Amino acid sequence: MKVYIATPVNGRKEPTLIEKQRGALARVNELKTKVKELHPSATVWSSVGNIVVARKGMPEREAAIMGSCVRMVMESDIIVLDRGWWDSRGCNVEKFTAETYGKQIWEIDQFDEIKLFG
Repeated sequence: MKVYIATPVNGRKEPTLIEKQRGALARVNELKTKVKELHPSATVWSSVGNIVVARKGMPEREAAIMGSCVRMVMESDIIVLDRGWWDSRGCNVEKFTAETYGKQIWEIDQFDEIKLFG
């Protein structure tokens, strides 16, 4: 089973882009632990590491980054939407892709509990 984590980057509260990226990466690692508790054999991934590396060429690179995100969602069985996903353009694209391709969608609520979306 492959699980993709969609967490916002730009909408985070940290003051600089680098701090936002570091915060998002730390959040992905937290969520990986939660997913692994539910499904120990799952492969858990996210595009956050790719975004951290590729941000310098924005907006030219944004299409390439989103293409990578869409491909990862398409190759996953489940997508996890982190808190604040609704304010993130990228997370909305990832959710739409998951819906379009019939992926199972989990949402993180305000209490950090995982629930089925819908």
